[in-house]
Amino acid sequence: MRGGGWGTNSTSTAECVQKVHATGEMYSAVGADLQRYVHKNLGLGEYLDRLLQSGKELFMVTNSPYSFMNMYMCLMLEEGWRKMFKYVVVLARKPTFFQSASPFRLYDVESGRLREGGRAGAEQQVRSI
Repeated sequence: MRGGGWGTNSTSTAECVQKVHATGEMYSAVGADLQRYVHKNLGLGEYLDRLLQSGKELFMVTNSPYSFMNMYMCLMLEEGWRKMFKYVVVLARKPTFFQSASPFRLYDVESGRLREGGRAGAEQQVRSI
Protein backbone atom coordinates (compact mmCIF):
# COMPACT_ATOMS: atom_id res chain seq x y z
CA MET A 1 0.00 0.00 0.00
CA ARG A 2 1.45 3.37 -1.01
CA GLY A 3 1.47 6.39 1.26
CA GLY A 4 2.03 4.68 4.58
CA GLY A 5 -1.11 2.61 5.08
CA TRP A 6 -4.30 3.05 7.04
CA GLY A 7 -3.02 5.50 9.65
CA THR A 8 -1.71 7.92 7.04
CA ASN A 9 -4.87 7.65 4.94
CA SER A 10 -7.18 8.22 7.90
CA THR A 11 -5.11 11.23 9.00
CA SER A 12 -5.21 12.66 5.48
CA THR A 13 -8.97 12.12 5.30
CA ALA A 14 -9.51 13.79 8.68
CA GLU A 15 -7.37 16.75 7.58
CA CYS A 16 -9.37 17.11 4.35
CA VAL A 17 -12.70 16.95 6.17
CA GLN A 18 -11.50 19.59 8.63
CA LYS A 19 -10.27 21.81 5.79
CA VAL A 20 -13.51 21.78 3.79
CA HIS A 21 -15.45 22.64 6.95
CA ALA A 22 -13.05 25.40 8.05
CA THR A 23 -12.89 27.04 4.63
CA GLY A 24 -16.64 26.84 4.11
CA GLU A 25 -16.26 24.78 0.93
CA MET A 26 -18.47 22.00 2.26
CA TYR A 27 -21.25 24.39 3.28
CA SER A 28 -21.13 26.11 -0.11
CA ALA A 29 -21.22 22.86 -2.09
CA VAL A 30 -23.99 21.23 -0.07
CA GLY A 31 -26.00 24.46 0.20
CA ALA A 32 -25.89 24.95 -3.56
CA ASP A 33 -27.69 21.62 -4.09
CA LEU A 34 -29.25 20.79 -0.73
CA GLN A 35 -31.86 18.45 -2.22
CA ARG A 36 -29.07 16.29 -3.66
CA TYR A 37 -27.09 15.91 -0.44
CA VAL A 38 -29.76 16.05 2.26
CA HIS A 39 -32.70 13.69 2.42
CA LYS A 40 -35.66 14.90 4.41
CA ASN A 41 -36.54 12.82 7.45
CA LEU A 42 -40.30 12.68 7.07
CA GLY A 43 -40.95 11.69 10.69
CA LEU A 44 -38.63 14.20 12.35
CA GLY A 45 -41.16 16.99 12.87
CA GLU A 46 -43.73 14.62 14.32
CA TYR A 47 -41.15 13.08 16.64
CA LEU A 48 -39.95 16.45 17.91
CA ASP A 49 -43.58 17.56 18.42
CA ARG A 50 -44.18 14.48 20.58
CA LEU A 51 -41.14 15.30 22.67
CA LEU A 52 -42.33 18.88 23.15
CA GLN A 53 -45.87 17.78 24.00
CA SER A 54 -44.49 15.46 26.68
CA GLY A 55 -42.76 18.41 28.35
CA LYS A 56 -39.25 18.00 26.95
CA GLU A 57 -37.10 21.01 26.14
CA LEU A 58 -35.01 20.63 23.01
CA PHE A 59 -31.61 22.05 22.18
CA MET A 60 -29.26 21.89 19.22
CA VAL A 61 -25.48 22.18 19.30
CA THR A 62 -23.76 22.20 15.92
CA ASN A 63 -20.41 23.13 14.48
CA SER A 64 -22.14 24.54 11.40
CA PRO A 65 -22.70 28.25 10.82
CA TYR A 66 -26.21 29.58 11.34
CA SER A 67 -26.82 30.24 7.64
CA PHE A 68 -26.19 26.61 6.75
CA MET A 69 -28.10 25.20 9.72
CA ASN A 70 -31.09 27.40 8.96
CA MET A 71 -31.17 26.24 5.33
CA TYR A 72 -30.90 22.61 6.43
CA MET A 73 -33.52 22.87 9.17
CA CYS A 74 -35.95 24.75 6.92
CA LEU A 75 -35.75 21.77 4.56
CA MET A 76 -36.31 19.35 7.45
CA LEU A 77 -38.91 21.20 9.52
CA GLU A 78 -40.08 24.26 7.54
CA GLU A 79 -39.54 27.92 8.46
CA GLY A 80 -40.69 27.69 12.10
CA TRP A 81 -38.05 25.19 13.20
CA ARG A 82 -36.43 27.57 15.73
CA LYS A 83 -39.60 27.61 17.84
CA MET A 84 -39.05 23.93 18.60
CA PHE A 85 -35.67 24.47 20.25
CA LYS A 86 -35.12 26.29 23.51
CA TYR A 87 -31.40 26.49 22.84
CA VAL A 88 -29.57 26.68 19.52
CA VAL A 89 -25.79 26.91 19.52
CA VAL A 90 -23.96 27.27 16.21
CA LEU A 91 -20.23 27.30 15.44
CA ALA A 92 -19.82 25.39 18.69
CA ARG A 93 -16.38 23.91 17.98
CA LYS A 94 -17.28 20.51 19.38
CA PRO A 95 -15.89 18.63 21.20
CA THR A 96 -13.99 21.54 22.82
CA PHE A 97 -17.32 23.33 23.37
CA PHE A 98 -18.29 20.92 26.15
CA GLN A 99 -15.11 21.59 28.14
CA SER A 100 -14.65 25.29 27.40
CA ALA A 101 -15.45 28.24 29.62
CA SER A 102 -15.71 30.59 26.64
CA PRO A 103 -18.67 32.97 26.85
CA PHE A 104 -21.61 32.73 24.46
CA ARG A 105 -21.94 35.43 21.84
CA LEU A 106 -25.24 36.87 20.66
CA TYR A 107 -26.02 36.32 16.99
CA ASP A 108 -28.47 38.58 15.20
CA VAL A 109 -30.34 36.51 12.62
CA GLU A 110 -31.48 39.59 10.69
CA SER A 111 -28.04 41.12 10.18
CA GLY A 112 -25.98 37.92 10.28
CA ARG A 113 -23.62 39.56 12.77
CA LEU A 114 -22.79 39.42 16.43
CA ARG A 115 -24.77 41.96 18.42
CA GLU A 116 -23.12 44.94 20.11
CA GLY A 117 -21.84 43.94 23.53
CA GLY A 118 -22.17 40.41 22.20
CA ARG A 119 -21.59 38.29 25.29
CA ALA A 120 -24.36 36.76 27.33
CA GLY A 121 -25.45 33.68 29.18
CA ALA A 122 -26.82 30.70 27.28
CA GLU A 123 -30.45 31.67 27.80
CA GLN A 124 -30.05 35.12 26.25
CA GLN A 125 -27.87 33.80 23.43
CA VAL A 126 -30.38 31.26 22.29
CA ARG A 127 -33.42 33.44 22.65
CA SER A 128 -31.78 36.02 20.38
CA ILE A 129 -31.65 33.49 17.55
